[in-house]
Amino acid sequence: RFLTGPQPLLDEAVKQGSCKIDPNNRRLIDFKLPDLGGKMVSLHDIDADLILLDFWGSWCQPCRKSIPHLLELQTKLAGKRVQVVGIACEKAAAARDRQASAAKAVQELAITYPVLLSSRDGSCPLQEALQIQFYPTLVLLSRDGRLLAREQGATDVTLPRMDRAIASALRRQGARADD
Repeated sequence: RFLTGPQPLLDEAVKQGSCKIDPNNRRLIDFKLPDLGGKMVSLHDIDADLILLDFWGSWCQPCRKSIPHLLELQTKLAGKRVQVVGIACEKAAAARDRQASAAKAVQELAITYPVLLSSRDGSCPLQEALQIQFYPTLVLLSRDGRLLAREQGATDVTLPRMDRAIASALRRQGARADD
């Protein structure tokens, strides 16, 4: 569930993007990026046991190809277990143009999970911290931000490998809950 609050102008929201990471412990402490409406979203706003960040772009055909798989995954593992969060890494220079291209793709692809706005120009602190260089890149996080898995590309190898990482993490959490 995402918290509600005042929505700054989109350009201002983009400037407020931030990321804190502990590379020694492979843990994302927090990040803040705007959603498509300009509302800032933090890692701590996402109420799920596992968070799958999908760094994608509306211009990227392999990214678009992976969306149905992610939608199915979100439907199957929804609730507090797994939350897919798209990070739209758009090419346009202006935040409004990036927002427009991402919003159009969200509508075309019928994306139902949250999508946050980023760019491809190297200015996104979250992409920099996680060293995102290829699209799509999927990053699986625990609720407390531990980096559990990472896959680059959307292929018949990488998507099932991420599915297995998610299943394994859910099994480990179930085992800890039984202790």
